[in-house]
Amino acid sequence: MAQAAARYFGVKNVHCFFRRHGSHRFNPRAAKAMQEVGFDIRKTSEGDNPVYEARFAMDAPPLFCSPKIR
Repeated sequence: MAQAAARYFGVKNVHCFFRRHGSHRFNPRAAKAMQEVGFDIRKTSEGDNPVYEARFAMDAPPLFCSPKIR
């Protein structure tokens, strides 16, 4: 959400990411909330701890939501 707000208000050089330690997963309720406000959320891997890709605009780079930094 912060990345989308920065772009909307023209704030440059803001780089956000989601990072959790251990086996924590990206909360499905967070994914649903992001979808409800217009984010395109896609699961890009399977398994116990899948990676999600979030886009707030088609011309913006994706944000990766996973326990590992990409």
